[in-house]
Amino acid sequence: MWLSSGRFNIAQVARMLGHHDPSITLSTYIHVMPHDLPTGEQVAAAVGVA
Repeated sequence: MWLSSGRFNIAQVARMLGHHDPSITLSTYIHVMPHDLPTGEQVAAAVGVA
């Protein structure tokens, strides 16, 4: 919720949760943010693949 609100970045959330490394925060909580992940079409468009 903190990340998806846009009010906090991953480093801030990691600190609030007491994680020393933001990658721990991402690997632990990425499953609760599926709507934030790009679709295959969005990834293809971003890298210029038709």
